[in-house]
Amino acid sequence: MSDIKCDVRNPLLFECAWEIANKAGGIYTVIKTKVPVTISEYGDRYCLIGPLSYKTSPMEVEAQEPTDPHLAATLDNLRNASVKFLCGRLLIEGAPHVLLFDTGSQYLRLDEWKGDLWNLTGIPTSPNDHETNEFIVFGYIVAWFLGEVLRIVQLDKAVVVHFHEWQAGLAIPLCRKRHIDVTTVFTTHATLLGHYLCAGSVDFYNNLPYFDVDHAAGKRGICHRYCIERSVAHCADVFTTVSHITAYESEHLRKRKPDGVLPNGLNVVKFQAMHEFQNLHLTAKAKINDFVRGHFYGHYDFDLDNTLYMFTAGRYEYRRRVWTCSSSLWPMHQGEQIGITLNGDWAIPYDDSPESKSHTYPLSAAPSTDLHVLFQTSKLLNTPWMSPSRQVEMTSFKAA
Repeated sequence: MSDIKCDVRNPLLFECAWEIANKAGGIYTVIKTKVPVTISEYGDRYCLIGPLSYKTSPMEVEAQEPTDPHLAATLDNLRNASVKFLCGRLLIEGAPHVLLFDTGSQYLRLDEWKGDLWNLTGIPTSPNDHETNEFIVFGYIVAWFLGEVLRIVQLDKAVVVHFHEWQAGLAIPLCRKRHIDVTTVFTTHATLLGHYLCAGSVDFYNNLPYFDVDHAAGKRGICHRYCIERSVAHCADVFTTVSHITAYESEHLRKRKPDGVLPNGLNVVKFQAMHEFQNLHLTAKAKINDFVRGHFYGHYDFDLDNTLYMFTAGRYEYRRRVWTCSSSLWPMHQGEQIGITLNGDWAIPYDDSPESKSHTYPLSAAPSTDLHVLFQTSKLLNTPWMSPSRQVEMTSFKAA
């Protein structure tokens, strides 16, 4: 550990995620929307770290050489060791510094690093899991970079590294094992094992305290991924989640209670002009009405002016998302005095496999017999928001 006294009031902040300039899910949007606020607080002391994607990076990043001589020397050392990277500014509001590492440039060291990971942590690896191999290489490069930063720069400021999800978090246990003097924060947005358990027909939340997590991970062939995820959560100095329900999951599935909950925020400044927001709402509502009129009328007619639309879209996780949404609609129409139509539409990946078909009728187990299925088997093809190769099942129901 370093004997240098660090200034903890003006720390350097690195934020590391697999979706930096690499849109794959919701974390990309989380990072993008929080950057302006973070930049206003940290300025040039803030830098994003992610994987280099030659497909998306040219459109997302403006390449620039680092102006700080110490950081330039650090990157020169990595370049001399054949590590390829892209340094510059991310082309989003705030224009933060960004550093993207090419995992392919160090893929030849994969077996060496897998062996080191086993010797250091006892975490197994799979020879056929290409995605996890990418995460391992990326984690080792990030840990390498952080070690070089502290060795060369000899900072008198504290260094905080904020990791999002286990895919980018392998550097956390590596920093702990190598005694790299950085403060690590790990934020989880979901749990890996939770995704797999919710994809099956299990009563997830009622049985959450009773799952044999090691057996469940091994049964699903994700033991190595689960071990990485759990070690990242346990080795982080600060462990946070984005919701209380995810904190509850993490406590039982990762065996560590989060230190805090940091909910994703909403940009309340974006639509300060109420008339602008109302106009956008009316335009969007008209488009929805046009679709519903064309899709349902003739089979089922109802009053569009007296209709509430409820939508949910995301991973096909019946017990955690679809079930929660359908259950929450029941209190909205309890009692006959509410004379409205509830259209609950699910935009969920759908295929013709027996397993998929067994999960595509969530309302058959709805909490009330007053709910009846109006449209269970309509497959919407070639809709404006879906490619022809994808199918979406839309299920609708109304209050009795």
